[in-house]
Amino acid sequence: MFDVDSKIANVLDQDFDAPYIFQQVLKKEVYLLPDELILDLIWLRRETQLEGNETRIYSPSKLLVLTSYGLIIAEEGFTRISEDMLGYKVQHIPYNKISDIELDVCLLAGVLKIATNAYGKNEAGIEFNTAKYYPQFEKFIEILRQKVFQS
Repeated sequence: MFDVDSKIANVLDQDFDAPYIFQQVLKKEVYLLPDELILDLIWLRRETQLEGNETRIYSPSKLLVLTSYGLIIAEEGFTRISEDMLGYKVQHIPYNKISDIELDVCLLAGVLKIATNAYGKNEAGIEFNTAKYYPQFEKFIEILRQKVFQS
């Protein structure tokens, strides 16, 4: 497996394939405190399918980042905000708000569910292809569990 620095470099080296907001987060330009460390990350690449002569995105790119303070989940959007950035969604979940972690793996379909004890939206669900990402999710959950039980 890769260490965190090589995972960060891999995303940053992708240029157009990695949404601009992901690059900003990993460069610590937005959403991270100055002393916040990145412990692990998973980048789920966007998935497309060809329909006639047109390529359609059926699964947007997502970035899951474990930091020293919590979990950040970023997902690309498709509405243009500025010249170099499309819309996006970012969710911040402090470790002490996580009440349940569920990894559901069935053949090629995997789902990571994070339940919180916070008011309002109380669950994040990330679907992934186990053939591509299963080993990364196993390591990611191991670190996530340690941080949740330590907080």
